[in-house]
Amino acid sequence: LTMNTAFNQQALPVSATEIDQVVSSPYSNLSFVTYQGTGAAGVLPYYVPATTATSPTFGTLSTLQLSSGAQSPVAGIFAPDGSLFFVSTSGDNRVHEVNTTNLTDTGTIDPKLINANGQPVPAQFLAVKSRSTT
Repeated sequence: LTMNTAFNQQALPVSATEIDQVVSSPYSNLSFVTYQGTGAAGVLPYYVPATTATSPTFGTLSTLQLSSGAQSPVAGIFAPDGSLFFVSTSGDNRVHEVNTTNLTDTGTIDPKLINANGQPVPAQFLAVKSRSTT
């Protein structure tokens, strides 16, 4: 069986030296890419799949700018309802809250993580715990 399939490839719109994660939303309607990169300037790549299932069109790869001080987005996770994406960044060593509806950085959390020498470091892993709404 031979399948002749052409894959659509597009370059990632950042200078990444290492891809850390491709994180898909709970509803598979949005994905973010976390990475390491020299000279990174707080740019978070995201992918939105095509909305027409019967069309051979491809989705959209774009970026959003995180708030000042952020460099590489190194780890991320979606809120259980998909409304927020939390992303840890080098440079400012904070966790940014990204609104997934309008794709904007709405605020930051300082986890106050330090290494063995007492220097601030970004979170390398994030987890979300669901909580009851009642």
